[in-house]
Amino acid sequence: MGDAENPQRSLFRRLLIDPFYVFPTARTLSDFYHQLAAMLHAGLPVLRALETLEGRCSSGIIRRRIPRMRRHIEEGGNLGGAFALFRHVFDPVHIAMIAAAERAGRLTEVLEVLSEACKRRSRLGRKFIAGVIYPFCLLNFAFLVVPFVERIQGVEVSYWRLAWPRFAIFYGVVFVLFAAPRMMRQFRAAAYSLDAFKELVPVYAGVTEKLAVARLARAIDGLYSSGISLVEALPVAAGACGNELLRRKVGSAVPMIRDGEALSTAMRTVGGFPVAFLNMVATGEESGNISEMLSNTADYYEEEAETALNRMAVILPVVIYIGVAVYVGFQIVEAWSGLLRQRYEPVRELLNR
Repeated sequence: MGDAENPQRSLFRRLLIDPFYVFPTARTLSDFYHQLAAMLHAGLPVLRALETLEGRCSSGIIRRRIPRMRRHIEEGGNLGGAFALFRHVFDPVHIAMIAAAERAGRLTEVLEVLSEACKRRSRLGRKFIAGVIYPFCLLNFAFLVVPFVERIQGVEVSYWRLAWPRFAIFYGVVFVLFAAPRMMRQFRAAAYSLDAFKELVPVYAGVTEKLAVARLARAIDGLYSSGISLVEALPVAAGACGNELLRRKVGSAVPMIRDGEALSTAMRTVGGFPVAFLNMVATGEESGNISEMLSNTADYYEEEAETALNRMAVILPVVIYIGVAVYVGFQIVEAWSGLLRQRYEPVRELLNR
């Protein structure tokens, strides 16, 4: 969340502007980092590379920031500082990795790492959207069909007067599920409550936990391999994992690590971390190659999250389809029952005389 608790930002901005600010997509960031890395690898100076990207970058959000980034470097600043000018555009983890890589002389390598990380994130994002679109369209179709069935039953109300309250409720629920959490994340206490609630939701809880752990492991690996100490890397990585529960747990482990405890030991003491994650970190510490093991951990949890998203994409539409079919079928049976009762009521009365 970065500066989510910055008191200088107005409540209006934190609630209505920051949550809906348009950021560069993970795919455009991947392309930007890859092109910048390729130009630097080819021997172009940073200023020349940025000048070229100003005309080539596919993201207008990034393209409009490049002139100011160039001026910062022309005035004696470095590339890490240029990225830091736009913390609302670039991820804090990316900024820290670029600054550390620049000091260590590994800028090209780290930019390629960031490009690959953004590409993986883009793939997961597309999986999630693909899994949500069909159920969303199916529900909209259901809200169009149900009023039609009620009209068949003889309800003397116009079609749209029957339909619009359902659409209002549906899109109100969509707002609560997607927009309200973005607003809540501007406040740490609200974000904590939201993430605690997510852990109670079946299936969805597992997906969000896997994604948060994958982001945490990937961020720690990127920062640590860029030359940032583990104690400095952990708070930045925890802030970028997108889960306030996990951020607080990592924050509780940092003082122990500063006092000499191993990362896996400190996390076990705090508690609440997945066992597989702790075991893989401990293995990396024992083998002396924690960076590679963190990368493998991130790969593992990203694959697990992708599998869970695929499962949701299959199950959710089926559940919605069955629910809609049962409801519509019940309404049709009830409608025909009413028509038959009206038709044979005179016959029943004659037989009863």
